[in-house]
Amino acid sequence: MDEAPAIQALLDKRAELRQAISELSHELYQAKRNLAQLEQTLRLFAPNVSQAKRQVATFVRSKYFRPGEITRRCHEAFRAAGDDPVTVEMIVWRAMRDKGLDLADGPMRDDFARRFTWALNQLYGRGAVRKEGTGAEAKWKLA
Repeated sequence: MDEAPAIQALLDKRAELRQAISELSHELYQAKRNLAQLEQTLRLFAPNVSQAKRQVATFVRSKYFRPGEITRRCHEAFRAAGDDPVTVEMIVWRAMRDKGLDLADGPMRDDFARRFTWALNQLYGRGAVRKEGTGAEAKWKLA
């Protein structure tokens, strides 16, 4: 009967986990209910919710780049780097320098970084590039 304390401890832990699952299930139920109410309210203001989502998430084209230029610049950066990995910051600095823009302009640099990151993620989704790491320090290479 040396196992009795171990068995009791396991039974206690099982009861504790069941209680936690019950509480989390209740929280999930409440969150789903709140979401449904929010969606109903949204429909009052925007009957066509999918159209409202499209209007909110419109993409604003940059005045600094022609269509396709961002992706082209990504490919040029890969060619220039050879086998070395490329960072978004490297592409951004080169683009800003090529266009004669102020490299110290933080908001513009952030906007460019967001656009180049989006383009690289699109290439990643197609399997054209590999990503090493996460966030701003991520390094990209051709697949």
